[in-house]
Amino acid sequence: MSEYDTWKMSDPADDLPDPPEVTKDRAESLAECVINHMEERKLIMRLVEYYGDNEAQYQQDWADYEQQFEEVS
Repeated sequence: MSEYDTWKMSDPADDLPDPPEVTKDRAESLAECVINHMEERKLIMRLVEYYGDNEAQYQQDWADYEQQFEEVS
């Protein structure tokens, strides 16, 4: 089998580069980019989805929100 035949039969996903490693700096940079360029409603829906998948973070953020509200009162 020629190299061409091997390539032709291979999975195209095998030719894709590995996704970048998630680091704190990259995540922070991407978060800033998303906040600066995404419509507010889309950003809200992204957080809704995140909270749906991360209940512990939702509970923590909700507790922080309630604490801030109590401090203002």
